Amino acid sequence: MKQRVIVFFCCISLIVGLAAGFVLRGVVSGQQPAVHTGATSADGSVSQQDTEELPDQKGRLVITAMKAVRAVAEQDFEALAAFVDPEEGVTFTPYSTVDPTSNLTFSADNLAAAGEDDTSYVWGFGSDSSPIKMTVPEYFDSYVWNANYWDVAEIGIDTVLHSGNSLENVADAYPDCHFVDFYLPATDGTDRDWSSLKLVFRLSGSDWYLVGVIHSEWTA
Repeated sequence: MKQRVIVFFCCISLIVGLAAGFVLRGVVSGQQPAVHTGATSADGSVSQQDTEELPDQKGRLVITAMKAVRAVAEQDFEALAAFVDPEEGVTFTPYSTVDPTSNLTFSADNLAAAGEDDTSYVWGFGSDSSPIKMTVPEYFDSYVWNANYWDVAEIGIDTVLHSGNSLENVADAYPDCHFVDFYLPATDGTDRDWSSLKLVFRLSGSDWYLVGVIHSEWTA
């Protein structure tokens, strides 16, 4: 089972041509991300289950998510905008709990132009309840690419791999969608420096479109 997962992700990396360093790390260290599939319950608890093989549809989901993560890593807003749902746009959530009343939604065109946009937006509220007022690049630095999500130990498909005090309501907020959770576990021994990046996609025909970007981390 573990070998199947390793082979699958090596194939994905070769197909999309995105993760040469990611694959090299796995070859050198003998490690590849553990893959989990499942569903998140309504109360935010975590359900995890190793999978022996992924259906083609979810395989394409992971490929799309990896391409989107590369665009995020490079802050290539035009490339990222190509994945954005043309009907719904993409909503950004700074702390796990999706809140349509405070989270910002960008159209593909607006996101594509974000690199030249010096407007400070209010994205929601921080863990201290203060408004998060940032430009798009500033927000990405703090709440999207706050860590190297290529170097993940685990990837969850429709599975929240770790949760803190904030409600994990991704399944309720996006009931007809699927998500990939790129999870970095804590390294400080206190479970306080873990973080994850969830990319939420809607399937339209044979294409996956990005509708949500959710940042999660430990909060007091």
